[in-house]
Formats: sequence, C-alpha cells, structure tokens
Amino acid sequence: MNTLAHHVLYEFKAGLRDKSQLLMNYLFPLLFFTLVGAIMTRLDPSFKDRVIPAMAIFSVMCSYLLSMPAGLVTARESGVLRSYRISGVPSWSTLAAPVVASIGHMALVTLIVAGVSVAALGSAVPASVALFVLVWLAMTAAYAGLGALIAVVSPSSRAVNLIAQVVYIPSIMLGGLMMPSGVLPPALEAVASLLPAKHAMNAFAGGEGAAISLAALVAGAIVSFALASWLFEWDGTNSRAWPLRLLALLALAPYAVAMFF
Repeated sequence: MNTLAHHVLYEFKAGLRDKSQLLMNYLFPLLFFTLVGAIMTRLDPSFKDRVIPAMAIFSVMCSYLLSMPAGLVTARESGVLRSYRISGVPSWSTLAAPVVASIGHMALVTLIVAGVSVAALGSAVPASVALFVLVWLAMTAAYAGLGALIAVVSPSSRAVNLIAQVVYIPSIMLGGLMMPSGVLPPALEAVASLLPAKHAMNAFAGGEGAAISLAALVAGAIVSFALASWLFEWDGTNSRAWPLRLLALLALAPYAVAMFF
C-alpha cells in the first residue's frame, strides 16, 4: 500500500507540473465553465439549475477521457509500464494510481465550479449534498473505468485521442449537459442513453429513474475496470487481436440494459 500511495502522490504532483495535464485537469474545464456560464445562463435561464452537475461531468470527462488515457498509452509506448513490471508493480496498481490521483484534481475543480455557480450565477446548492457526492463518485468511477479501458485497447498515442472523442463529443452534445435530453429526437435519445453523461445528469436530478441511472454508473465502472484489467498489456506490442479488444464495447452493456427500465 505504501508503494501505491507513493505512486498516487507522484501522479497527483505530475498533474500539477505537467502542462498538458494541468490544461486538461484545470484550465480547460474552468475556462469552458466561465464561458458557458456567462452565455448559457443568458440564453437559457434554467441552465443555472443544472450548471453544477453539467460542469462537474464535463471536468471529469476532460480528465479521464482526454488526459489520463493519453498518459497511460505514452507510458506504455515509452517503456515506463515495462519498468513497472520489472519492479514488481501489479497491473491493477498501474491503472489505479492515475485514477485515484485524478479524483483529487476533479474534486477541487467541482468545488470551484459549485462555489462560483452559487455565488455568481445564483445556482441553488444541491438539496442533498450526500446524494450529490454519491452520484459524483459513481459518475467519476464510470468515466475513470472508460478512460482506463480506452487506454488499454488503444494501439497508439494517436489512436487513443480518436477513440476518446467517440465518447467525449456525443457526451457533450447528447448527454444533457448543454440542453435537456428530453428535447432530443427518439433516435438520438437512444444513443444518449448509452452514455454515462446521460445517466449522471439523470441521477443528479434525482427524479424518476435516478436510482436506475446510479446503478448503471456503478455497474459501468465495475465492467470497465474488469475489462481494462483483463485486456491490460505492459508494452506497446499490442499482441491482442482486434476482435478480442472489441470486447471493450461490453462496457456499454450496463447503460444499454438501463434503457429498458
């Protein structure tokens, strides 16, 4: 556990020192929040009621989809993960360290977003802080699992960004962050239901189906991490065949099942 703690601390400090991680963990989500908060609350006054969960989800996606997977793939290609294996670091620790470290960054960003939203935009404090924290943890775990899985199945540092965008962009457009998901056509509504963002927004709202959405996020996190651990490779040979790596799509199964409830 001491080794894992040191690894987590190293990853956390790297998130503050590395310019690309600092951009994705703090600067980009906070700048986006500033622009969206100023514009969307004028165009749609109801946006202030969902700006805190929406921007919390956005910041988590920036970290776990755009930053963490690329870092893991780069470490694999440069031989860093191979050196971990030689040193006796288990594969689960290699995946867990950046995940846990990023939680600290995302918690800070969420606190900043919540504080500014309440003070400057007139947003309401969540009715149940405990429920908000529970949903935030489930949503963070779901995206952390997807990010780890994307890193594991990506064949190169160029491909990892393309694969991450397949989840990232639809999540912003269809996940209910910018507009209520109820305004979407039925076909796009079905696509949105396969995304953690849609279930996170539903769980944050606490309305009908919130418990099912929360369960889907937890199940999605478990399935994603299980697949990532199973498909994990230490070097850049990518010896696993593509058909086997396509099993990563099973990470969407919990969200697909939740659609029927």
